[in-house]
Amino acid sequence: MLIKQHIKALFLGLLITSCGSSDDDSDTSAASTTTDAGQVIQAIDAAMGSLAITSTSLNLGGVADDYCNVNGGAASGGTDLDRSSENFAGATGYCQTTHNAQSPDTPRGAMYIAGIMGCIASENNLFSGLTAGGDPATVTTDVAVDTTCFGTQAMVDAMIDDMGTSTLAGITLTASQLADSAAYDYSMSFDLGEGESASIYIKNSDNIKAALFTDSTGPWFVKMDESGDNAVVLYEGISTDNTRRMRIKIEGTLDSSGEFASLVSSDGFWIQGSNGDWSDLVTFTGDLELGFLGMGYSNAGSDDLTNSGAGNCYLPGGTGTCTDLSPITSSSGNGDTITSGMAAAATALQGYTDAIIDFTSVDPSVADITQ
Repeated sequence: MLIKQHIKALFLGLLITSCGSSDDDSDTSAASTTTDAGQVIQAIDAAMGSLAITSTSLNLGGVADDYCNVNGGAASGGTDLDRSSENFAGATGYCQTTHNAQSPDTPRGAMYIAGIMGCIASENNLFSGLTAGGDPATVTTDVAVDTTCFGTQAMVDAMIDDMGTSTLAGITLTASQLADSAAYDYSMSFDLGEGESASIYIKNSDNIKAALFTDSTGPWFVKMDESGDNAVVLYEGISTDNTRRMRIKIEGTLDSSGEFASLVSSDGFWIQGSNGDWSDLVTFTGDLELGFLGMGYSNAGSDDLTNSGAGNCYLPGGTGTCTDLSPITSSSGNGDTITSGMAAAATALQGYTDAIIDFTSVDPSVADITQ
């Protein structure tokens, strides 16, 4: 992935993931900070990361493994799954829900990358002294790609190898605390020069942790609502450059450390293609005890991965039992509709700053980002 793509997604933080290093590659980064805003994405990522434990207790991290490749694509025994495989849809759902690809190719990967910029801001005391509606704080700095903010040494090595540099020069970050009446609590922007910039909005109040990353070609939103009996995590991400859209809804109970102790449901859809056209659309529902019940559709009009409408059950490292699950049905027509509306959806998502998104469905026939 190009360095510009890395850094533009990198930002998503107000100290998203922790700063420092860890011996566990499953951690996105390390030590938490005292800045409340900086704990928002860290908390959501920790909850999603807690789902990445298979029935054989394999802990997945930000590297390729038996079940997910380096980009978060479905794999088996370290080999990429062909889209014609009956397990492709469910396995894609598993990897997209749980895997940290260290890139925007997966939700957790986007959060990891973005957290680096948040960590850099924390290291430079960017949030100290901010007041509601007051003046912003700005810092410009050169950043060494090391374990201070980029995670474990293995993650650092992977990033240096991917980006081709061990220093990010001239990164400018600006943070503001928004007015008390605003939907979000903080905003942060970063300027990479050459007309490249992006912003993030953060909420950490009313039992809601949320973040909106605004970028014209790759906006995304994540929220964890702990106001009810169960915690609900919502994720919506769009990449027009990759003709990709991803929506996830996870509901369950959290333990005292903020990780999922049990799941009520984990649902989602994922579509991806290239050059403005889609190739694959999958839906999935399930958990890590029953398995992920997947449905797959192709742009060729084939519904060969739907198992005659029953879906295919997939459990990494084990045998799934999805008889109690109902598949999320879709169609190749839904793929056409999602793709044709993708640019408009991206525009709507990046501009949705006056309220917190609260969609209730992962139905791929529903194009509205707020439903």
